[in-house]
Amino acid sequence: DPDDVDLSAIQAQPVNVNTVLARQALEGDNTIPGKDIFGLPIASPETGKKTKLYRAGLYVRREEKDGYIYFVSEIFGYAGIIKGQITVLPPIWIAPDRMCASFLALPIKRKKPLPGKDELLALLQIGRIRHGIHEKNLEQLTQSWPEERLTPMAQGTPPIPGDHGTVKLLFKDLPDPGKYLETGQIDFRERETIPQTTPGELLATRSFPTPGKPGTDIRGRKLPPPKSDRGILFVGPNVRMEEENGVQHFYATDSGWPRVIKDTLGVMKRFVHQGNIDYRVGNIDIDGDVEIEGTIKSRFVVRATGNVVVGGAVETNAQIEAKGNVIVQRGIHKALIKSNGDLAARFIQDAHIDIAGNLLVKNYVQNSDTHVGGGVVIQGNESGEKQLCLLGGTLASANSVNVASIGASYGRPTRIVVGFCVEIEKKFKRYKQGLDFCAMRTRKGVRALESLFGSHTSTAEQLAILKQSPPQKRQFALEQMKELKSLKQMQESLEHHLQDLEKNKQDHLQTVEIQVKKTCFQKTTIQIGQVYETLTKDEQSIAFRLDKKGNKIIRRALSPT
Repeated sequence: DPDDVDLSAIQAQPVNVNTVLARQALEGDNTIPGKDIFGLPIASPETGKKTKLYRAGLYVRREEKDGYIYFVSEIFGYAGIIKGQITVLPPIWIAPDRMCASFLALPIKRKKPLPGKDELLALLQIGRIRHGIHEKNLEQLTQSWPEERLTPMAQGTPPIPGDHGTVKLLFKDLPDPGKYLETGQIDFRERETIPQTTPGELLATRSFPTPGKPGTDIRGRKLPPPKSDRGILFVGPNVRMEEENGVQHFYATDSGWPRVIKDTLGVMKRFVHQGNIDYRVGNIDIDGDVEIEGTIKSRFVVRATGNVVVGGAVETNAQIEAKGNVIVQRGIHKALIKSNGDLAARFIQDAHIDIAGNLLVKNYVQNSDTHVGGGVVIQGNESGEKQLCLLGGTLASANSVNVASIGASYGRPTRIVVGFCVEIEKKFKRYKQGLDFCAMRTRKGVRALESLFGSHTSTAEQLAILKQSPPQKRQFALEQMKELKSLKQMQESLEHHLQDLEKNKQDHLQTVEIQVKKTCFQKTTIQIGQVYETLTKDEQSIAFRLDKKGNKIIRRALSPT
């Protein structure tokens, strides 16, 4: 990145093509004796002393003439000596996405020779740049040394995304199963937040997509328009679809609760159980929402494709798996909670939590292994001054965290991690596994071809061997060549996806923050992305985040509450 270059520490000298950069005498005794002012002879300087010989480096050619070695520049660029080699570096910076190539102007204290038009075109040829060349900027570079650090020489054409269709939902998706009260309880009688539907009711509309336009990078490679899943909607249970004037209309065929799960619109039924989940009812596995007015007893499991609302507690070794929100009016103790939505509870202790949405806890989280795909708020409303909010265990959140306090006065280790997105890490792992597969298959294919043609045969020799080979051997070789070409395309695609994931991850880390309203105690480990810090002293009313370069954790003071 040219922004990371400390220009004050760099001195460079631009040179034109065919500029003599250095001249060095060939080895040998070429010295001539002299005379002093009285005419007496002076002996020749000491001979036999070896002179350091330089070598021609990148874009420099070596010539010998009249007892001397000449080092001559082959391109326009910055001249210097790198590891004993006289070198000329091309003054071109190419963006990592190959959408821009620029002339890099370093601070020059001596004379500034200007490049010619042919020299600039030769630089573009070195970079294999053939698309989007700025003729006007090239002409300006031949007339005056640029004042800006980067002057665009070529610009790619970005792809234009298409209209992927518009989906309009005519109901509130993923509603709250109840109403929060000031006391932290939930009033299950307030049901207006749960959308109800009747047969024949229009639930959603969808317009048809239109394709986008491809782009081109500076090296002439075609860039397909970005793909998106937006606008996709499939017909699920209790829903029918009709098309009219290029627009799809989705209607309910039964009463219930409309929901969109993985791009599928359906009308779900709601299950209500009056009492505890125990041996009288057994485990529950429901396609839709579940309301439990009692407690989920130890070792029982509740699974639902919708929301799960528990009026009581979730006891030891109990388990909840939901694709919607989970709300527990009391507490979660030594239980397992998995959810694709939000989780709200009075307290969490010695539990394992894995949710894709946000976490809202009224009192505290203690000694738990908690992974959150959204943000975290731990209010600590009923904890008092001496009681604690987040203590022991690990809390990992993809987004920002807002807590009353972290750790304890007696230094109990607590770890809090933000910016860790489980889905992104899973994609990283899948893409890297794909690259490993491509490398393994490529090695096998290359070995197979080497066994047929030898390790140093040219393409022409390979074709000659193929013509003389039996049909079965010829077919095998062609299949190997085709597979190697396909593997190369797959590898390039996976590497492109990995670059996009890394950029999205770094951009996201600049937005997350850990806010501690009261005390963040010593021995607490704060981690944002891959950067972490263990506190050596207590800190009050503080917020933690990454600096712009992403290499250290910085602080800002919060207003004390």
